[in-house]
Amino acid sequence: MILSLKLRHWKSHESSDLTFGKGTNLIIGPMGSGKTAIMDAICFALYGTFPALKSRKIKLDEVVMQRPAKFSKAEVSLEFAVGDKTFVVNRTISSGASEAFLRDKTGSLLEGPQSQRVTETVEKLLKVDYELFTRSIYSEQNRIDYFIALGKGERKKQVDELLGIDKFEEARSTAATVTNRLKSLKAELDSRLRQQDAQKTASEITVLRGELAGLEAKKNGVAASLRELGKKAAEATRELSQLEEKERGYNDFEREKARSEALAKQHSASRDRKAAVLSRKITRAELAEKPALEKRASELKKSLQELRQLEGQVNAFREQTESAKRDAAALQGVAVSRQAQQELLDKLLKQRDEARKTLSEAESASARATAQLDSLRRQDAELSAQASEATELRQKTALLSDSEKSLETTRSDSNQLRELVASLNAASEQFESALQSLSTESASCPVCDSPLPSDKKTRLSHEKTASLDKTRVELKDAQQKLGESEKKEKQLESEVSQALALKQKLA
Repeated sequence: MILSLKLRHWKSHESSDLTFGKGTNLIIGPMGSGKTAIMDAICFALYGTFPALKSRKIKLDEVVMQRPAKFSKAEVSLEFAVGDKTFVVNRTISSGASEAFLRDKTGSLLEGPQSQRVTETVEKLLKVDYELFTRSIYSEQNRIDYFIALGKGERKKQVDELLGIDKFEEARSTAATVTNRLKSLKAELDSRLRQQDAQKTASEITVLRGELAGLEAKKNGVAASLRELGKKAAEATRELSQLEEKERGYNDFEREKARSEALAKQHSASRDRKAAVLSRKITRAELAEKPALEKRASELKKSLQELRQLEGQVNAFREQTESAKRDAAALQGVAVSRQAQQELLDKLLKQRDEARKTLSEAESASARATAQLDSLRRQDAELSAQASEATELRQKTALLSDSEKSLETTRSDSNQLRELVASLNAASEQFESALQSLSTESASCPVCDSPLPSDKKTRLSHEKTASLDKTRVELKDAQQKLGESEKKEKQLESEVSQALALKQKLA
């Protein structure tokens, strides 16, 4: 709410002090008395400019009073309230330049002397910028019917500009262009990465295949050696079995030889005893009678035959002994050959163990090569993913500036829509208050305070109701657009935050 205005050497006002009250304030006077100057002064005090100055219809020096006396300096002081707080903004113009100060009710300086900084602070306090103020709150002289005089298409365009809808269309078009460009760059990069990955992977696979082929050849050679050693080991095992069989035969022969020698000694002793007995019998036979001798001679013949048989047996045993000796000598050679074969078998078994160890090492090397190939493939996949991520990071970082600009534009649009919603809410409340006043029997004219006739009251009620309905429609539309703008603002803030984080990650 505007509380008071002080003008010093401002256009046609040499020194004017105006106080404003609650409700509607009217400024009445003849043409040229300075009514428009008061409105321009209010606009200038708040925003540092006004429509005629903004459009360069007049220069800043021309607002300083030139007649009837000429002054070098003009000053505007405006007191206004926002909620329960009161502020005073002072602006002075001298030599084509201006300075401004914003203070609170106690006189404490809040901002100044830079005019633009003061304007920005006032806009934050009022939540209304200059564009919204001049389009929806303040109207220049002879411009009240501006929108009515416009054609349908131009009126829609101007309303879109007033509400900031045109900026949403620009943002949408820019976002679509950026999105299409991103998709094109991503497709191109994906194609290049696929080609590079294919070439790199093919080269690595060729090298690894060569290594695997070498390992397979080595493995096959070791396997062939093992098979050959296996054959030799089987042959040596068969020879060893044969030697063991011969060794068992030799041991049997040794036992038979010992038994034969013992038997031969036994027969020799028996023969000697029989010879001694025979000698004694012959001596006694000489003394015996003839029949007895003849009988004894018959017995001796029989004994002689037995002795000859025994001698034949002894000779046979001797031959067996000689054969056994020859077999023993042969078996000793066989034993020596068996030892050599045992040494060969041990050597072959040792070679077999070494071959098995070599095969195990070859299999381990093959497993390691396979593991290395898998590891290289995983590393290649990880590098490809990292390259893709790095490229995406660079692209998003490159688009960070555009996103920040879009975010700034969207924030500005959201602020304008919030101001519009606030303005429409205020207008709606005013219409509702007016309708409530008109609904009472004691309703009076707001200008002359005289009782309103029923027909005029009815007409005003219809007008206020129509205005209220229109305002509510506009308010609903503005609230919907504000919701969309805030949603887009949050989305852009998220994208900018992510892009900044990615930028820091790249740094």
